[in-house]
Amino acid sequence: MRTPHLYQSAAVLVVTAFVLSACGPDGNTPTAATDQTALPLATGEAQSIAPAPTVEALPAAPATKVVYVSEPQQSYEYVDDAYAMSDAIGDAPPDYGFDYEDSHPWAWRSADDDLRLYEPTSDGDRYYYYRSGQSDPYLVRDNGYSYAYSGGDLVTVYDDRGRALDRMEADRRAEYAGRYLARARALERAQAQDRRQQVIAANWAARQTQVRQDNARWAQQQRETAQWQAYHDRQAAQQNARWQDERNRRQQETVAFNRRHDNGYKGQPPRVVAVSQTRPATPNWQFWKRQEQQQQAQKLAQQRAQLVHQQQVHDQQMKAQQDQQRAQLARQDQVRKQQAAQQAQQQKLAQQQAQAKKQQAAQLVQKKQQAAKQAQVRKQQAVQVAQQKQQAAKQAQAQKHHASQVAQQKQAAAKQAQAKRQQATQVAQKKQQAAQKAQAQAQAKRQQAQQQAAAKRQQAQQQAEAKQKAEHRPINKGRPDDRNG
Repeated sequence: MRTPHLYQSAAVLVVTAFVLSACGPDGNTPTAATDQTALPLATGEAQSIAPAPTVEALPAAPATKVVYVSEPQQSYEYVDDAYAMSDAIGDAPPDYGFDYEDSHPWAWRSADDDLRLYEPTSDGDRYYYYRSGQSDPYLVRDNGYSYAYSGGDLVTVYDDRGRALDRMEADRRAEYAGRYLARARALERAQAQDRRQQVIAANWAARQTQVRQDNARWAQQQRETAQWQAYHDRQAAQQNARWQDERNRRQQETVAFNRRHDNGYKGQPPRVVAVSQTRPATPNWQFWKRQEQQQQAQKLAQQRAQLVHQQQVHDQQMKAQQDQQRAQLARQDQVRKQQAAQQAQQQKLAQQQAQAKKQQAAQLVQKKQQAAKQAQVRKQQAVQVAQQKQQAAKQAQAQKHHASQVAQQKQAAAKQAQAKRQQATQVAQKKQQAAQKAQAQAQAKRQQAQQQAAAKRQQAQQQAEAKQKAEHRPINKGRPDDRNG
C-alpha cells in the first residue's frame, strides 16, 4: 500500500471528479480526474520523449515462476480486466506523467484506484495494469505478447492475436516476463514518490492516435478469439456496471481535450471540483473490498487532518534538510548517471570493437569461402574444358571414322562401277567379236558365194566356149547367147 504524506489535507484524499458544466465562451468543458494527483495538461511545444528500452535491452532479472491457471476457462480473466479498463479510458488524455531513468511514462488512475501506465518503445507501445493498492502488475502488454501475473507469478501468456498460449510457450518467455515484472515494480514505485508532472498537451496529441489504434487492435483480438469472446460475454454485465462511470468521465475528458486542441489550447484548462464518488452496487467482492479500503482511508484522512497543523511546523524544519538531501541525492544521481554514461560508452566501444572483430573474422571467412568457391569453379572449369576436349576428340575420331567409312563406300562404289564398266566393255567386246565373227562369216559366205558364182560363170563360160569351138562359131564375149540368157 502506498502511504500518502502526512502534510496532505483530508481534502486531498477525497476522491474527486470533474463536473461537466456548460461550455464557456472559450469552448472549454470541465473534465474528470480521480484525485488531485491528476494534473491538467500543460501547454507549450511538444518535447522529444526518449523511447523506453525494449524487453531485450531491459536489465536481466530472475525469470518469473510459471504457475498456470488450473481452470482454462479463467485464463482470460486478466486480459479481459485490462481490456475493460482500456476500453473505459478510451483515448482520454493521461492523468499525469513522471520521469523514470531516461524515459517519461504516463499514468491513468481510475476512480477505484486501478492504475494503467504507458511508455513508448522503439518496438511499439507498452502498457502496465495494476489493481487498486497493488505494486505488482496483473498484466503487461507489449506489441507482440501480453503477460498475466498473480502474486508475482506468471499465470498466462497471450500472443499477438489474444490467444492464451500453452505452458511450454510460457516457460520459454519466463525470462522476458521477469524483466517486465521488475520494470513494472520500479515504475509503480517511481510514480508514487512525488515525481508526478503535467503531460504536455501537444505530446499527448501526437500519441493519441497510436493509443486509439492499440485499443482498436485489442478489441479486434477480443472479437476474433472465441474463448476470450465467450469469457467476455459472461463478464460483460459486471464489467459494464463497474466501468460505466469511468467511461462517461473519460469521454468527457476526451471531448474537452479535443475542443481545446482544435481551439489551439486557448483559454483556461478545465477546472477540478472535489466531489464524493458514489458507485452502484457491483456483485464483485473486490469492489466491496475497495469500498472498505476507501472508508478506512477516509477515517485515516480525518485523523491525519488533525495532524496537519503540527506537521506544518515540522515540515518547514524538515524541508530545508530534505532540500539539502535532495540536492545531495541529485549530485549523487548525476555522478551515477555520468558513471553509467561512461560505462555505457565503454560498453558501446567494447561492443563496437567486438563487432568490428566479428566483422573482420566474418570477412576473412567470407574471403576464404570465396577463394574456395573460386578454386572450385576453376577446377570445375578445368574439368569442363577436359571434358570438352575429350568430347571434341571423340567427335573428331567419329568424324574421321565416318570419313573413312565414306571413303571405303566410295571406293567400293568405284570398284563396283569399274566392274560394271569392265563387264560392259567385255559384253561390248563380245558383242563386237560376235558381230565381227558374223560379219566375217557373212563376208566368207559372200566370198564363197561369189567364188561359187564366179566358178559357175567361168564353168559356164568354159562350157560356152567349148560349145562354140565345137560349133566353130565365134562367140561374143561379155554378151551371152540370147538362148542362154
